[in-house]
Parts: sequence; structure tokens; C-alpha cells
Amino acid sequence: MNWLKIISFGVDIMAGIWFNPRILINELSEISGYKTGLCLTFKEMQSFIGTDEISTLFGNNLNSVIRIRPEEYETLYFRILRGSGYIPSNTIDPSPYIGIPLYSKYKNDPQKLAVFKEVISIFPVWLKRETDSAIKCGNKTISPEWFITENRTKHGNLGLNMSLEVVNHLINYQETSPWNSVRRVNWVDTIDLKDLFHSESLDTFYGSFLDQRYIDYLSNHLDDIGSINWRKFEGLTCEYFWKQGYHVQIGSGRNDGGIDVRIWKSNKDKENPPLIIVQCKRQKSKVEKVVVKALWADVNYEKAESGLVVTSSGVSDGAKTDCSARGYNISFAERKTLDKWVKEMRTPYTGNY
Repeated sequence: MNWLKIISFGVDIMAGIWFNPRILINELSEISGYKTGLCLTFKEMQSFIGTDEISTLFGNNLNSVIRIRPEEYETLYFRILRGSGYIPSNTIDPSPYIGIPLYSKYKNDPQKLAVFKEVISIFPVWLKRETDSAIKCGNKTISPEWFITENRTKHGNLGLNMSLEVVNHLINYQETSPWNSVRRVNWVDTIDLKDLFHSESLDTFYGSFLDQRYIDYLSNHLDDIGSINWRKFEGLTCEYFWKQGYHVQIGSGRNDGGIDVRIWKSNKDKENPPLIIVQCKRQKSKVEKVVVKALWADVNYEKAESGLVVTSSGVSDGAKTDCSARGYNISFAERKTLDKWVKEMRTPYTGNY
């Protein structure tokens, strides 16, 4: 038995799938939307896959018939998942061959490789054991407890960590594979990616101020932060502080007196003056002195402890100098800080690192 090919899902990689290009596009859109909860346009999918790849694959005739191999289909599909943010941009494509990426990780360390071979060798034993039990009991889930415990008993913490890697790899492939119906979240709705850029609505089932699916998208497309809708930009700021445990109040959006966000340490403090007054500036140019002066006036009026400028660009040297010289208790979240926020907020434990 080739231990590198312990388990395989999907279809025979030697086979081919025949598609009309239009049907292929629709199918990729449907299955990726089911997994990610995002509705994508053809133009968006094209940007994720690559214009040249689309042209090479489809040619100029969308009414023709093309043949692609299952692994080519997976490649197109995983590019869409990566483009949508469902899987991180810095990870390898999920693979049904669990042993291969982990073998590559340990192949240069003979001692660890020997342990890994023993760990992976009992994987099919565990899988059959759990599958038989699930069928007998009528369950739809299997438990990794025996597999993890067995490897920890034999190989200590190294065996424990390796078995967790194997299990996480399996889960990740199931959640991303186009060949099954397993998904990370049973979404109650599907949202349009274009609304991140064009809609002011902050309504969401998956977050308090900005939908988690949009955050995951931005984590793979940090350059798009400056192009999202201005209201979504305020929502992004609020979502970050809410996830940090603060009590957050977003302004009305229009006629809000220039105060975009008020932040308190906790919900019980909301009857007191805010901890932080926030001014959000989604713009290409740098924030200038007039903005920090107006914010400091709002901080004093609200009796807040400090002010914060959140910008998709940067803050001018003059504005920073004014704050320092005049004693303004104002801090700045510039582009690099926003990138850090988004990466911190993306859905955890996704992808094979």
C-alpha cells in the first residue's frame, strides 16, 4: 500500500469531464456560492481564475464543448474559493492526498518522517473503524478521538500534533471540495460580493457591523480596502473593536455631526462619556490638519478620553505634528494597521499552512 495515497476523494484523476463553457461557468458559480455564501458575477470569477486562463480554456466560442480533467476543474474552483476569501491566499490548494503535503513538511527530518509514517499508517484503520460504527449506529459524524489518542500514546506530543494536522487537513478538504456537500457554514443567505463596494447596508447574519464573508474576502484583497463603500468602511472599523470586546455605537452615517463611531470599554459604561471618538476616512489622499482639529473638538465636546482617525490611506506629517505640538490625544489607524485588523478578523483555522 502506498502510504502517500492513504485516501482519495472525488473522481478518477485519469478521467475527463465534458462541459459546455456556459454550463461550466454556471456550475462553478453555483458550487462556490454554496460553499462560500458569496454570489459572484462572471467578471469577478474571471478575475479570480485569470483572464488568460479563461481564454485558453474556453476559446472564443462559449457554445462549444470542452474537455477538462477533474484536477483542472478543481484548480479553477479553488482559485474562485481563494479569490472569494474562503481559503487564505497564502495556502496550498486543498488535496485529497493527505500524506503528500505533510510528507513534504517532514521529509528532511528522518526522525519526524519515521513518526509521521506510523501516524498516517493507522489513518485508514481509524477511518474504517469510525465509518463502520457510524453506519451501524445511524450517525452522520465520526470522531477523531481514537486516532489522536492512539498516536499520542505511541509518539507523545509529536504524534498528537501530527494526528491533529491529518485531521485538520481532512476537514479542510471536505469543507472545500467541489465533490461533496460539506461546507464550513450552513449559510442562511447568500450575499453579493459587489455589495461590499456599492451598498451602504450593514445588515448581516454573520457579524455585528460587517459580514464575516466580506472580511474574509478583504483578507485576500487588502488593496481593495480603499474601494469599499464608505458605510462598509465604518462597519469594518466597528466590527474590529466589537470583536475586541468593546461596546460600539456607529453613527447614523449622514447628519451625524462628524462623529462616525463611539466606543466604550464595555456595555455597562455606555451611560458615561465615550472612551474613544472615531473619525473614519476612506480616501486616497492623506488626512490633513483640518480633520484632526475637528476630531479633537468632538473629543472635548463629548468628554471622551481620546480620538482615533481610521483611514484607508495615511495621515500627513503636518497633521501628526499638530497633534504632538498641541497635545491632542489622537491616535491613527493607517493602511498598515487596517491590513493587520483584517488579517486578525478573518475566519480562523482555514487552509493548509
